[in-house]
Amino acid sequence: MGYICFKCKRSLGPDIRALFAHLRVVHHVFSTSSYFQCAQAGCHRTFSLIRSFRRHLLEHVNEIGDEMEETPLVEPDDDSSNSVLDAMLSSEQCDELEEENLQDRVALFLTKLRSNSSQTLGAVNFVVDHTSSLISDVVGSRQRKSVSFLREIGHSESPGGQQLLEHFACAAQPFQGFESEYKQMQYFTQSGCFVQPEEVPLPGFSYTQQRDPSTGTVRQVAVRDTFQRVPLKPLLKQVLESPGTMEKIFEWQNQESTALEDFRDGTIFKTNELFSKELSIPLVLYNDDCEMVNPLGLKTSVHKLVSFYKTDDVKTYGINAVLDTVVCDIEDLELEGIQVETKHFKGTIKAGVAQVCGDNLGLNGILGYTTFLRENRVSMVSGTQRGFERTDRLTTILIYFRITQLKLASKEKCSLNKLQFYHVTYSVTPDVMHDILEGVGGYETKLVLSSLIEQKLLTLDQLNNRLTSFDYGFSDGHNKPSAIKPQDLKNPDGAIRQTAAQMWCLLRLLPLMIGDLIPEGEKHWELLLSLLSCMELIFSPALTAEAVIFLQHLIEEHHRLFLELYPDRHLKPKHHFMLHYPGAIRKLGPLVQFWCMRFEAKQGFFKRLSHVACNFHNIFGPGYTTFLGSIEDFEKVKCGFEGIPLFSDVYLPWWIKCKGTTYRSGMTLFVSHSADGEPQFATIQNIVVIDSKVKFIVKKWDTVGFDRHFFAFSVSPSSALDVVDIHSVDDHHPLHVVMSLKENENDHCISLRYRLF
Repeated sequence: MGYICFKCKRSLGPDIRALFAHLRVVHHVFSTSSYFQCAQAGCHRTFSLIRSFRRHLLEHVNEIGDEMEETPLVEPDDDSSNSVLDAMLSSEQCDELEEENLQDRVALFLTKLRSNSSQTLGAVNFVVDHTSSLISDVVGSRQRKSVSFLREIGHSESPGGQQLLEHFACAAQPFQGFESEYKQMQYFTQSGCFVQPEEVPLPGFSYTQQRDPSTGTVRQVAVRDTFQRVPLKPLLKQVLESPGTMEKIFEWQNQESTALEDFRDGTIFKTNELFSKELSIPLVLYNDDCEMVNPLGLKTSVHKLVSFYKTDDVKTYGINAVLDTVVCDIEDLELEGIQVETKHFKGTIKAGVAQVCGDNLGLNGILGYTTFLRENRVSMVSGTQRGFERTDRLTTILIYFRITQLKLASKEKCSLNKLQFYHVTYSVTPDVMHDILEGVGGYETKLVLSSLIEQKLLTLDQLNNRLTSFDYGFSDGHNKPSAIKPQDLKNPDGAIRQTAAQMWCLLRLLPLMIGDLIPEGEKHWELLLSLLSCMELIFSPALTAEAVIFLQHLIEEHHRLFLELYPDRHLKPKHHFMLHYPGAIRKLGPLVQFWCMRFEAKQGFFKRLSHVACNFHNIFGPGYTTFLGSIEDFEKVKCGFEGIPLFSDVYLPWWIKCKGTTYRSGMTLFVSHSADGEPQFATIQNIVVIDSKVKFIVKKWDTVGFDRHFFAFSVSPSSALDVVDIHSVDDHHPLHVVMSLKENENDHCISLRYRLF
């Protein structure tokens, strides 16, 4: 067989150069692309680097022998593409690294270096200098040997010899034109792919010390305060015209749902005249402090940045001094939109603000609320009175204006209110990460653990032993909670010293860790289980209208139990925010799509406090190719491969990655619901890839029922095997399987990250 194109499945003969020339000419797949896939003999392994792809192909060919030589070149149907391909092959120009695109390759190399958050600009220039010197030495050595050889054969002065010397001269200086940061930025700007930030002046001045180089004296100089602004319109245009973006937008807009699965399912989207009636993009603004230095050092808050402004500057000039420029951009996007030209779409797309996200302090700052209403912002915009919500926007806005007239709610009118399709009272976004994982969850966990330890049902050493020895499995291993110290439990109002991801892991798995030590019906333990019941719905990516009503009752029951157990303590403001979650879900859809978890992860790039890896990962991991009929236990699952010949080549990878989740053998998944609504689980035995389609061969579990004490589903092993298509599970996170601490070794428990209702 010949080399096969993974795009059109054509066989292109035994010359690997023909494959790469075909990919470039017909499919516009270049060496700078980040996705390549092997299509040889049933192999579906993917690669992000062309050199790895090429090496794999050459090794694969050696494995299958000389069959390559017997397969003729299949001509493409497009005559023009065929003629270009023939010309490239006949002139042996299959290497795309020519002089005209060498600069583009060097620019791509530099942008990857600069985008790595662990690389300073000084380090990038260091790499440029030393790499340039190394390449010059290597190429110069080869050039001298080539010139000597040409002289020996009498071709040093021939046109071909002179052309070769020119190629050497070009190759010896690949970074010509990129020697300095100024030249690099000049090239990026002229390429049209870089949106240059703009420096915008603020109204006042700051004084800084400058030394006179001639006299050595130091004097104070007034310097205009400024901030950096990236123009929103050209930036969005770059994003929208990127390959595949518009296709995803149309796919998102055309999706239909009977439940609350996305922002488009909420009432805010449906009643917004811009989003519901025109081709438009909902924008989410995010605001939060970002400490740029050691938070325990002397410079804390001096170098604190937020998404829109420097903290000291906004205290001096007000939020609107910076926000006005953003509002001008968004007003233009609302009225004029963006002219987009892609292969599949040419026209105008408008955009507007959907919500403003952030923690409570950040939202109060950007929306202009004062300390008086910081704890009541959600109540005001939700219009909640004794558990009932007003849905009349006009009433809410009138309440807002009345309070601002009394100078109780806002120091100044927020610039966002100038927008045609947005008002600050439309922002009802709670942050479940800060409210639950860094608020209510840690607070109540410490109270419950302290109560259990006081009753001598548990010791701190037992707890920490369970924390360190627990099998967290594939999906939770990197979020393993830290050991809990005695001083952490002494102050329930203080931090529990866990990250949000660690806290989520701890809350979900704590019942499985220590549930066997706690008697059933213990009241404090019931409080923790009640919170977990609420979290199942709060963190769910899809809910029905009935589930939202049920959540309201769960939250009220949880709060009543808390006050019953701890009458000397008051509910925290974050407890109060939870009462508004059902109303927010009706308006916005699932709350996890607006939480700060991913925004705060992105801040790690700006902090440069740790090495953040931003690499593209392969979709399919290493594995092996075999015949479909030779798969272990194939007779038991052959009905799942109906219509596929037994001798079809299939690829069995050790792992695959889909939508951010890595699946591998031994991982247990939620696969469906039974007729009576019970969740059904199965463990992956094999991963099978056929023509780029992924199927799991799974071993089923029999669901016994929900064990509330362990807050997990009790299951028993089954010998039944089945085949599951990845599209039926790829929207769900992998689940975690552990042995429960029961006397019967055949009993197991499965803990869910969340439930779908």
